[in-house]
Amino acid sequence: VAAAVIFGFVEPAVWPLALGAETLWLFTLATNRRFQRLVDGERLVDARRETEVARGELLMRLPQAARARLAEQEAKRDRILALRRDVAETSLIDADGDALRRLLWLYLKLLVARNHLGSERSEDSPHEITARMTMLVRESEAPDVDPAVRDSKRATADLLRQRVKAIERRGRALAQTDSDLARIEAQLDLALENAGLRESPQSISTDLDVLSDLYGRELAGGDVFG
Repeated sequence: VAAAVIFGFVEPAVWPLALGAETLWLFTLATNRRFQRLVDGERLVDARRETEVARGELLMRLPQAARARLAEQEAKRDRILALRRDVAETSLIDADGDALRRLLWLYLKLLVARNHLGSERSEDSPHEITARMTMLVRESEAPDVDPAVRDSKRATADLLRQRVKAIERRGRALAQTDSDLARIEAQLDLALENAGLRESPQSISTDLDVLSDLYGRELAGGDVFG
C-alpha cells in the first residue's frame, strides 16, 4: 500500500489498481475459514487470559483456608481429566474440561461470596437488637415524652427492625452459599467416581446439572456472587 501511494504520484493509474487489489485481498482474507479460525482462536486465548487475571484477583481476596479448599477441588478436576484421557474420545475430554472449568469458576465465586458474608457478620445478635428496639418503642409510648424525642426513638426502632431483617437475609444467603459449595464438591466427587468407567463413555458435562441450576439462578436473580 505504501509503495502504491508513492508510485501513484508518478503514475496515477497505480492508485485505482492498488485499491482494487487491496479490496480483493481483504475480502479474500475475511472470508477465508482458516483465517477466521485463527482470529477466533486469538480471541479465545485473550478471553481465557482475562479470566485468569480475574481469577488471580479473586484468589488474593480469599483467606488461606478458602484457597486450600479450592485447590482440593482443582486436584479432583485434574484427576478426572487424567482418567478420562484413558477411556474417552478427544471431543468428550474437551467438553469435560470446559464444563469443569466453568464449575470451578462458580465455586471460586461462591467462596468469595462466603468470605464477604462471613467477614461482614454483625457482632450484635438479632435477639440483642430486638431487645433494644422493644425498649425504644416502650420509651416512645411514655405519656410524658417529648414529641420530637418520640419521633426520633420510633425512627431508631424502625432502623433496628430493618437491621434485624438484613442480618436474617445474610444468614439465609450464607446457608445457601454453603449448600451450593457442598453440592459442587459432591458433584465433583461423583464425576471422579465415574471418570474411569469404560462402560460410561458419555461426556461428564451432561451430568453436571449443578451448572445449569446455578447459572439459571444467576441469570434469573443474580444471586450467585460476582
